[in-house]
Amino acid sequence: NLHQLKTLIDEYKPTVLMSINDQIAIDMIRMLKFMPPEYARCISVTGFDDIPVADVIGLTTVHQPLLEEGEKAVELLHTLIQKEKANSVTLSSEVVIRTSLHDLRKELSPIEDTVLR
Repeated sequence: NLHQLKTLIDEYKPTVLMSINDQIAIDMIRMLKFMPPEYARCISVTGFDDIPVADVIGLTTVHQPLLEEGEKAVELLHTLIQKEKANSVTLSSEVVIRTSLHDLRKELSPIEDTVLR
């Protein structure tokens, strides 16, 4: 909730909030809009999934090859059902950088600076 997010920001001074999925990241962006503007300008938000709406709202996220993940999962399951040894599988992913990732190398205003200190 909004109070918990503000407490987290005030206590830990993060420059980025990384979420386990895009929907939670979108909710964090919504909550940041209810905070003083310097919070939103100082804190980047990233997700994980690359759902279609992520592109629309400019959410930085990690794109996963979902179809390939599903195919490999079925192959591994089939291998295990056959009582054969299953090998681990590594799939590639891609970071998709959009506008929710801020460049904090720019000069901060005094108010923004206090948010991060």
